[in-house]
Amino acid sequence: MDIRITGAPSGGEVKAIPSKSAAHRVMIAAAMSGIDLAEHLDGLSEDITATKRCLQAMTAADVLSGAGEQSDAVSDAATDAVQLPCGESGSTLRFLIPLAGVLGIRADFLCEGRLPDRPMEPLLEALSEHGCTVSGRNPKQLSGRLTGGEFRLPGNVSSQYVTGLLMALPLAEADSRIVIEGDLQSRPYIDLTLSVLQRLA
Repeated sequence: MDIRITGAPSGGEVKAIPSKSAAHRVMIAAAMSGIDLAEHLDGLSEDITATKRCLQAMTAADVLSGAGEQSDAVSDAATDAVQLPCGESGSTLRFLIPLAGVLGIRADFLCEGRLPDRPMEPLLEALSEHGCTVSGRNPKQLSGRLTGGEFRLPGNVSSQYVTGLLMALPLAEADSRIVIEGDLQSRPYIDLTLSVLQRLA
């Protein structure tokens, strides 16, 4: 007698978790356009939750309400520094410092873990050359207003610096140009940023 044993048919559902890289960018670009997408994201990681908290804090301080317009009211909306809790998320910190700068708000970026020591010098130098000052270690205190112009960054640094500028500079009063010196590393992340901005910003 021959007996054949077969396995049960494969089936079921697997829910894909959101891409952190895409979720950061989508949430920020949507907030700049007055769209709240945070509630539609399931399975939020700690990093994405940090970006959500910061955007909510900026919205509560009424500094995102005019982000899509050239309005002096944006820079005058908050007289006290806005508290932005970044947790340990480097993406949150590097993406939102240029955005807060171009909105002309004072902001205290609250960092946890090793985040205060994560390298940011090329980005901070570029910001300081265009109207912003970042002082302190924790919190990192932002003041001034980011102006447009030419921004030069080496290609071998984090693509997060470029992404932060790409998302913020369309809101600057003057036209801007980002010049990458040397070979650009992590190009797919820059392409992702440009794709999100084209769809939402």
